[in-house]
Amino acid sequence: MIFAAILVLLTFSFSITFLIFSLIKIRGDIGFELSFERYEIIILILIFCGFLGFTVFTYSKIGSYEDVLISKIIQETETNSDSYNGNEELVENMKISLKKKSDNLMYAMLLANYEKSVANYEEALRYYALALEISPDDAPILAQQAETLFLANNRQFNESVNTAIEAAYVADNGQPLVLGLMGVRSYLNEDYEDAVFFWRKALVNIDDNDPLHKSYTDGINTAQEKILNR
Repeated sequence: MIFAAILVLLTFSFSITFLIFSLIKIRGDIGFELSFERYEIIILILIFCGFLGFTVFTYSKIGSYEDVLISKIIQETETNSDSYNGNEELVENMKISLKKKSDNLMYAMLLANYEKSVANYEEALRYYALALEISPDDAPILAQQAETLFLANNRQFNESVNTAIEAAYVADNGQPLVLGLMGVRSYLNEDYEDAVFFWRKALVNIDDNDPLHKSYTDGINTAQEKILNR
């Protein structure tokens, strides 16, 4: 697709070049001398370079074949579905594109979130790690990584999970996802006051329609009951 476009542009550039040459020759024939032989190479180089530069610019804007295909699939899927999770063609093409250009943060995150959604946590963690190589200390990515570590460890807290939570909290102490995990950890440790504190803090940055809002609100109510029944 892209290579065909480049070929068309190059062909068009040569066509324009020959057209200009023809016009110059015609004008020369009717008495308007321009010493055509002297400038023909310069004209050819300038026109060719101009169109070559335009081609490179266009290619850089459009992207690689996989990028174009991914964009097309996402657009088609979003039109017909609320989610493109499970679209094997999309996932496979993102993986191909990411192998060619490993600094594509968007694809790394899309693949990480996809793998997490299908409970393939090891693969998800690999993509989150790649995303953090591209964008170190990125609070949302650190939060997603911490949650995935928690899920991968059968929803249990261990040293790795706790370290990831603390790193995400340092990066941004207002991240709802991290605050939610800290609330769960405090609740399991029977530190109910702390659990209420973290969940309430998380609610500040969550819309009422967000599923986490109900989850944290229920957690607060349950923790408060525990406090009253001591």
